[in-house]
Amino acid sequence: MKYEAIIFDLDGTLTDTLGDLTNSVNFALRQFGFPERTHEEVKSFVGNGVRRLIYLSVPENTDEETSERCLSVFKEYYKNNSLVETKPYNGIIPMLESLKKQEIKTAVVTNKMHEAAEEIVRIFFGNLIDITLGQVDGVAQKPQPDGIYHVLEKFGVSKEKAVYVGDSEVDCITAKNAGIPCIGVTWGFRDKSVLIENGADYIADTPEDIIVFTDYIKSRLFEIRDLKYRDFHSRLMPTVEKSKVIGVRTPELRKFAKEISGTAVAESFIEKLPHKYYEENNLHAFLIEKIKDYDKCIEEVNRFLPYIDNWATCDMMRPKIFKKHLPELLAEIEKWLKSEHTYTVRFGIECLMCYCLDDNFSPEYPETVSAIRTDEYYIKMMQAWYFATALAKRYDDILPFIEQNTLDAETHNKTIRKAVESFRITEEQKSYLRKLKR
Repeated sequence: MKYEAIIFDLDGTLTDTLGDLTNSVNFALRQFGFPERTHEEVKSFVGNGVRRLIYLSVPENTDEETSERCLSVFKEYYKNNSLVETKPYNGIIPMLESLKKQEIKTAVVTNKMHEAAEEIVRIFFGNLIDITLGQVDGVAQKPQPDGIYHVLEKFGVSKEKAVYVGDSEVDCITAKNAGIPCIGVTWGFRDKSVLIENGADYIADTPEDIIVFTDYIKSRLFEIRDLKYRDFHSRLMPTVEKSKVIGVRTPELRKFAKEISGTAVAESFIEKLPHKYYEENNLHAFLIEKIKDYDKCIEEVNRFLPYIDNWATCDMMRPKIFKKHLPELLAEIEKWLKSEHTYTVRFGIECLMCYCLDDNFSPEYPETVSAIRTDEYYIKMMQAWYFATALAKRYDDILPFIEQNTLDAETHNKTIRKAVESFRITEEQKSYLRKLKR
């Protein structure tokens, strides 16, 4: 899917307005003899409109009449002092220029006073923003979705082809209420954890990340995501941040890899490392699997391996072309097993398990695997998987490695636990293996 409209929040998203907001709040508070607020306090109050900002800023139990008078003072002062310290965040203008070149429509929907929002947008962004909508009569403010719907109607764009960008929980909820994805930006007024907790679909650490989001592959991955699957699967990978998991099931990823394999889109994607998302890495692995030229495949595997950061991605990549080039592959495996990178070593053991336990078996392979000494959990677990699989396929050849305690105790016992779960090992064999636990 190609997005046709991107709608932005203003304060904390496109512009750093905190200085002028804080100064204006404190000017209003001083007129009533109230204590001033810090930047951090004002930062935490912003997001629900100026009335809420002032009501949170005045002392607790201030009566409504006084609060409204303070609000009026704030509005008048801010109207004349909203551009003293305010400025766009670094990278915002190049990002907006890029969106304009892509012919993506842009808008601002904010809970800020409409006149102030229009002035800030006009001065800093000009025609880079097509529509600006602040607080106006007849349009409910965020988190109600009315402002987004109003803009999309003006654009003639369906919500399926739009995304909202903001820096707060209010923005995440607004996007959810509108039924569109939310990009949460981490340079604004809230921490990343707040954005994740409130359902941000995509985290942007830099304005450039917003440009990246508009690319074909990322938009497709987000289009076929399953949030329940994301929540479940991310718990299985402690080495990967949840914010880096989109939530695409493996069959869908394989289907997508098949669809784009051999295209210019796929070639361009494979050239770009590192990736940001877990599913991008998995897609990369599946595309490598489909390379039919052995030398090219090995080149891409070696380029990709240093970027693998989890067991799942590592275990998914099994190029078919490897079976036809075992002598050359064994030379590569020898190098991988000497690597200092956990998942490169794990991949080397996996290749011995997948390609060298049948007709191509040699006793030197399990000897090589058993000789690996490491404290790395994910290497030890692959050693256990290798020997459990080897027991199922070549019981008589592999049993001596277990009987002679060639593995450390943890890996030895894990091997036996995995082996006795196999349907390919007889009950008699399982009974004997259990007696070999250490």
